[in-house]
Parts: sequence; C-alpha cells; structure tokens
Amino acid sequence: MSKKPHVVIVGSGFGGLEVAEHLAHVAVEVTLIDRHNYHTFQPLLYQVATSLVNAEDVGAPVRSMFRHQDNVAFRMATVSGVDVAGRTIHLEDGNKIAYDYLVLAGGATVNYFNTPGAAEHAFPLYTLMHAVKLRNQILNRFESADRNPSLIEDGALNFVIVGAGPTGVETAGALADLFYNLLPQDYHQLATEKARGHHCRDGERSCSPRSKRICARMPKKNLKRRRVEVRLGQSRR
Repeated sequence: MSKKPHVVIVGSGFGGLEVAEHLAHVAVEVTLIDRHNYHTFQPLLYQVATSLVNAEDVGAPVRSMFRHQDNVAFRMATVSGVDVAGRTIHLEDGNKIAYDYLVLAGGATVNYFNTPGAAEHAFPLYTLMHAVKLRNQILNRFESADRNPSLIEDGALNFVIVGAGPTGVETAGALADLFYNLLPQDYHQLATEKARGHHCRDGERSCSPRSKRICARMPKKNLKRRRVEVRLGQSRR
C-alpha cells in the first residue's frame, strides 16, 4: 500500500480536472471519480443541441487525459454518500473509497425555480445527454411538420429559450441560424421560415452581468435581427 496521501476528486468537469492536473508533481495518489468516463466541454453544448457539431466533438475520454500522469487513477462510479468522520466515499455499487483529502467538484444541477410544469416539459442543457436529447427533439419537430405542415400553425416550430446567460443567448442565436440558414437546404418543401425562437428572461436585461463578452457579440438587437423574439421579465410566467 502506498503511504502517500490519498486525494479523492469527485467530478471530471473543469474544476475536477484542473485540481488533478495541478497535483501532477505532488507526492500524492489521486482517485478521480465520475459517473461518466468522459469530460464534457460544456461551452459547446448549445452547438450539439443545434446540430452545429457532433456529440463526440465535445466529449473527451478522461483516461486519455491522464495517460501520462501516473499518480491519477480514474474510477467510473456514482457517489452515493460521504462519511466525513470516517473519511470514506460511498459508491452506489456498494464499494467504499478511503481518502485523506476530498475535493467535491460534482458540477451543477438543474434548478427550475419552482416554475410549474418546467420539470415535466422543459429540456435542460447541462450535460451531453441533455444536448443530444434536445437536438433530437428539435429535429423531430421539423420532421413532424414536414409530414404534416398544418402543425406549424399549432406552434410545432415555436421554440422557447429561458435564461439569458451565455448558454441561453448562444442557443437562441444558433437556433436562428439553424432555422433560417441550414435547415432550408434540407427541407425543400417545408416553410422553415415560419419557425420561431422566443428568448425569455426573468429580468429587464437581455444578458446577465457575468455575460458581457457574449452580450457584446449578440445583444438584444442582434437577436431580434435574427428573428428571435426577446421577452424580458417573463421567464416564470
């Protein structure tokens, strides 16, 4: 058994990977735990959801990242609990992992802000699987409208994006490009110009204060130019 301190890192997102990489030349043994064996480059999830890039382009195998860092071992597992007093991680498969130091970098979860119906009907965009599911839903809507154009009048091609952070703004712009520039080349008989994007935010700004770089590239007037209807103060109604 190694006498080096054992560092357990939960989560292979940006935070977890950064910690593991910074321990490359430290006299410790590292166990990196994640329920998936790949790292997701989250800033590009909106491009997967809008068919601009393939899913595999934003997912990188975690083991490959640490191929040359011998003090890191990866464990594909789901953490079910932490025994702080006993310094032990509990996994869903019943196994336990002891640690000397623990880093929790599990990432974010979806928050629907108690909006009725959101959990049942909305499509979150936090993981690679979320992006693929949303992409399939968007394309399925166009396939349905292609088979039955009357569905357009019932709102089959109306898409609502809630949230004006970087993901929300980028998604709204990418959907506009998809609707009016890309899909018309694939659906020759479908009135794709009737597709509509609605961008909603619970506030009076079209971008959050932390999204100044995105705002500079795609402000409210730019979204409107792309035929995205921007609605402020309405994301919880």
